[in-house]
Parts: sequence; structure tokens; C-alpha cells
Amino acid sequence: GGAGTRTLTLTPQWATSNQQGTAFRADAVGLGLFANGQYVETTTSASINLGGGFSAQQGTYTATFNSTPVVIFSRFQPIALPPVPPFITSTTPTSLPVSNEGFTVSIIGRNLGSIRTVTARNLVNNVTVQGTIIGATSASFLTVSFPPNATNVPGIVRLSFGNGAIVSTIGEITVTPIAAPTLNPITPSTTASGNAFTLNITGTGFLSRAIVTVNGNTARLMRTLTSSSASFEVPATANTTSSTLRIRVTNSDGQFAELPYAIGQASLPTIINISPRAAFVGSTGVTISVQGTGFFSQGFVRAIFNSTPVMVNVLSSTSLTLTIPASLLTQTGFPSILISNSDIQSIGYVFTISERAPQGPTPMITSYSPTTTTASNRAFSVIVRGSNFSPRSLVTVRGNVITPSTLDTNNLVVEIPAGLNAAAGIVDVTLQSPDLQFTTATLAVGAILPAPVLNILAPLTTQAGVSPGRAFTLTISGANFTTGASVIFNGQPLQIASQSSTVIRAIVPSNSISPTSLLQVLNSCIVLNGDGQPTASATFFVSIPSAVLDATLSDVMIYPNPMRDVLRVQRVFERPASLTLRVRSILGQCVFTQTEQHLSGTYTKQVDVQSLPAGVYIVELSDGVRHFVQKVVKY
Repeated sequence: GGAGTRTLTLTPQWATSNQQGTAFRADAVGLGLFANGQYVETTTSASINLGGGFSAQQGTYTATFNSTPVVIFSRFQPIALPPVPPFITSTTPTSLPVSNEGFTVSIIGRNLGSIRTVTARNLVNNVTVQGTIIGATSASFLTVSFPPNATNVPGIVRLSFGNGAIVSTIGEITVTPIAAPTLNPITPSTTASGNAFTLNITGTGFLSRAIVTVNGNTARLMRTLTSSSASFEVPATANTTSSTLRIRVTNSDGQFAELPYAIGQASLPTIINISPRAAFVGSTGVTISVQGTGFFSQGFVRAIFNSTPVMVNVLSSTSLTLTIPASLLTQTGFPSILISNSDIQSIGYVFTISERAPQGPTPMITSYSPTTTTASNRAFSVIVRGSNFSPRSLVTVRGNVITPSTLDTNNLVVEIPAGLNAAAGIVDVTLQSPDLQFTTATLAVGAILPAPVLNILAPLTTQAGVSPGRAFTLTISGANFTTGASVIFNGQPLQIASQSSTVIRAIVPSNSISPTSLLQVLNSCIVLNGDGQPTASATFFVSIPSAVLDATLSDVMIYPNPMRDVLRVQRVFERPASLTLRVRSILGQCVFTQTEQHLSGTYTKQVDVQSLPAGVYIVELSDGVRHFVQKVVKY
């Protein structure tokens, strides 16, 4: 009909062929009315008779139509079937070594498509991680990737899956122990500096999440740790003095490797120059710039000005500044500046506080000698020539006040004390006028020369002559002998006949061992280089004429003479004899005695004399009636 609001009673042809489903229910409540292809209204109360009738009340619509289809809705819910759980046939792997890395598990079974989550829990430390299913889900095969941490320690890792409300165990993985990590010897060594530094270590068995500690404190890694190497920072606080650090690598399973690492003693700091070197009394304060070597980093250097700590600003290992307040400049004098690193090694320098003086002519140096030297522990002189030197000038050498032996307007002679040139560097000889003007002679100190070595004396021994005796030449062979080296024989220098870096020939004035002679039975000989370095002492031997004191028992051989480790006594006997062998010191003390019955033939006795002190000994062999007595020398 036409448009309007009407109440309809519909009687469809409820034939089986018109039904679109077989599960209509009596409590169906939907009537859809489509007019001209558009949905118009749905009834709010409708019923269906199972025999085929349908009725609806208060179904309304507003539309103009000639004919329209009617759609009936049913609230029928399909019966839910219970889910089919997954069935696991196998999981691989079944064991893994301890690791900080992630791992992958393969699962084989049926109905695996419903698995939504897979977890792994270590039953030892209770660490649980969530796996990620890799690739498309399959009913018979799954690959699951797990993040790190579940295999950090040995034990059992339990695998579980979830597919909604069901959580089930699907397998277990045995996490097996691994060998403890090892550390290789740590090189190179270092010395204290007050600075942080990077240390590289190598070894085996480092896990990716291993912890590196220095003296028990976790170190900062400088790059990614590998299974065989680690690079980490040693903090400045662990590098302030000579010490032994404990370097440890600890894996997540608690196993560790530890080695000591020695921080060596740093070289003494040095002061090359300070500026200014002096101030007038009553100054308002001064900042002193110090140039040198071996300064530790900021916070690890301390400075004292005349027993009072002052502020230090470290610019580098070779430069720092000191702030001297006016309160420390109120009296004239020579206050010392002491700069100490945190390892207590320090260097001093003398500062000058003087009365104000009128400005005089500027001192000038025109020449000085020597200009270079080598490091040594011997004193030496420096001669300086110039002009405008004030006799009241202050002379310092490496910051130490030195009284010159000569100081006039044009000349300065100063003795450099032993020890001030003991290391390579600079020796500065500074002349400072009363008006604080100064001039400096700078000597370059080269590296210390190799120590001399004495290898051989030739001859090694001689026979003492009758006083006054005769002179003889002693040849000393070795290495690193310097020009001007001395040969010291029993504490006295010998005359040098010829010299090279490896051979020196010296004259021993007499082979007599009289009280007035230089020669003795045992003689010490050393070579002393010009820089004060000596060789080890060698021993020169003098045999004594008529060393055999009694020969009633003849044909006895006692050798070697001089002896060092072993003394041998030998004689042939034609018949049995009771033989006694004695060795006595020159003072009569018996140091060896032995009596034995000798049948016949060659008698040979070896005596160990290695432990005896050097000197002259008396050896006696007796058959009870006859004697053989001889002096021997032990060196």
C-alpha cells in the first residue's frame, strides 16, 4: 500500500524450501523490513512457531513501497565445541651450556597453531623470559626465540606454552656448567700518574655479560666485551701511588678469574723552570707558573710554600700554577716550594723574597762550560762567563741555593753537587741579581751511560817478588769503559798505559807484598768510569814463594792454588798407611780434618772449600811420621 504507519500480520510461506537455515528458535526476536532495497524497521517483539508460523506485534515502518522482502533474525548461538589442546612430540635442544646469549627452541607436535605464548623459566634463579614465535604459525612445527638471562646459571630451564586459559609444560632444557674464565698475564705495566687509563685484558671463557672489577669495584667497559678480551677503565683513584690492583672477570654463573696488576712507582717529578722566581717583600700576592715533568692530575698534586699549603692548578703533566697569597710574602728569605704527587714523591725549589732594590744593569751570560753532560752521581764544575754579575747575586742550580766558589762581575764558577744531574734532563744554573733580574745557563744532561763491565784480568795471578819487586802490566777486558776511566787496585788508582771502550792496560808498580807495597795476596780491582759508575770487583792473586813449608812426605800434589770451590790432594803410596789430611786457616783454626786407612796405590782426596772465606790456608798431609805442608790461597 501507500506510505503510512500500519500494523502488519505476515503469513509467510513457511515451507522448507524457503528456509535459509534449520536452527530457528522460538525466542527469535527480529523482523527486518526492507522497502525499495533499504532497511526500514525491525520489530521489537516477534515469535516463530516451530511448525512454520511467524507473528510480530507492534512492528512499524514508514515507507512507500509496492512490495518488500521481510527478513527474520534468529538469536541462535552455535554450540561451542571444546578446543583441541596442542600435543608436543619433541623440543630441541634438550641441553645448552651456560650463556648470556639468547637461544632458539624448535617444537614438533600437533595442533600447535593455537599456541599463543611460550615462556622459559630457570628453576635455579627463577628467571623467566617470554619467547617470540618466529615465522608463520604451523599446526605441527613452531620455532621460538628467547632473549638472554634464562641460561645465565647451570640448572633446568622449564618451557611452558599458553593458548588462552591453558598453560602447560612442553619440555625442559638442561643448562650445563662451563669452564671458569681464564686471564692471560696483563701487559704492559704502568706507573702511578693520578690519571684514569684504559687497560686491555685477554683470556678465555668471558661471557657477554661478565663483570670486570678493579679492587672489587665494577669497572666501566670501554668497548663491547668478547669471549676473549675486555677493555675497561682504571679510575684515577686507583692510580695515585704504587700498588697492586686486583683485576677480576666474573661470569654470570659466579665463576671468575683474577690476576694482580702492579702499578709501579712513578719517576720523581721534576721542575725545569718557575716564573717568577722571586718577589719583593710586601707584594700583594703572586701566581707562579711551574714547568716540569711527572705532575699527577688535578686533585692528586699538593704544594707547600714555606710549610704552608697553597692552591695548585694542574694544567698538564708538565705544567701547573701555584697561587701564593700576600700573607706569605711578608718576610724576606728563601722559602722553599715543595710539590708532591699523591704517591708522596716530591720536588723542591727555592723561591726568593727580597727587599726592594733599585734596578741595576741586566746580567748577561756570554758563554759557559760544559754545555752538555751525561747523567751521573758525581759532582762537577760549571764555569760561566758574562757581564753585569752582581757579587750579591743568588745562585741556584735546579732550584737549590749553591754558594759559588767564584763570583765577580764577569765570572761565575759553581760546583754542581752529586745527585743534581743523576737523571737525563736539564740542569739550570741561575744567577739572580738583588733587583730580581736573572740570567740562566742551561746544561743538557744526556741519558745515563751503560754501566761498565769487567770480564777478565790477565794475568789472573802472579808470583810475589822480593821487595822492592818489579812492575807488571795488568790487562782488564770488559765493556762500556769511558774515556778517562780509572783502574782502582786495592783502593788506589793505577797508571793507565792504554785504554779503549773494551780493554784497559794499567801498570801495577810492584809484585812485592811487603808492608809498603800496594800488592797483597788477594787484591781487588775495579774500573771506575768518568760518570762515577764502577764495575764489580775482580780478584787478582799473588802466590807466595816457598809455599811448601814441610816436604818430609815428598811427591804430594795440592791443586789448584789459588783455589775457589774444590781443593785436591794426591800422592801414590807403595804400601798401606794411616793418612791424616788437615786444612787450617792462617790463624791456626782447623777447618777440615780426616784420617783414613789407605791400602796402597794412588791416594786422592777432594775437599769442598766453597764455603770458606777468602784468605790463606795451610794444608797438611801426614802418614804419622812424615809430613807435607803447603800454603794455599782461597779466593
